[in-house]
Amino acid sequence: GITADRVFCGTMKRHRETLTAMEEVFSQGAPLPAAVFMDELREYDHDALFRVLVPLMTQENPSLADTLARVRQDRAAFQRFFRMVVDRWLSGNFPTGSVESWQEFSDRITRGIALILESGAKRIFVITSGGPISVAAGMALGLSPDRTIRLGWEIANCSISRFRSGSSGPVLTVFNAFGHLEAEGDGCV
Repeated sequence: GITADRVFCGTMKRHRETLTAMEEVFSQGAPLPAAVFMDELREYDHDALFRVLVPLMTQENPSLADTLARVRQDRAAFQRFFRMVVDRWLSGNFPTGSVESWQEFSDRITRGIALILESGAKRIFVITSGGPISVAAGMALGLSPDRTIRLGWEIANCSISRFRSGSSGPVLTVFNAFGHLEAEGDGCV
């Protein structure tokens, strides 16, 4: 079966819940090694982005208040508005220190990846979220920040992405696989 030399886990509640589920599954065979919890694997704070950036955006463009009123009832409106918030985040056009910038987020994930690779383990399981996975994939594929963040929006919860360590950085070998989540003949997650 599948085994791991080391397990690294983000510090968010959903990361710990995924780890617990994995530990239960692996307890039936070769158990997982004790996880190392890393704040570097945390997702970006969506709530903080809205709390800080939306007031700035609506102050600059009052017509966004109408869009904001629709986002609670209209999923498409929410997605459009969320994209505008993320675009503002990526631009860096907000007061320094008010929210973790894209660069700070990306640097934090990059530090985490470096620490994981320094562990010397050969088979490593990392439990994290779509944002950190997209940063790792973006590094491997040489993507811009805009393409990197949008790639993250395609990641299914509990999907598997696989990287190997290459001489010039991470190499993406599997992305967003979720066959293990599909019921036989179901075809959807």
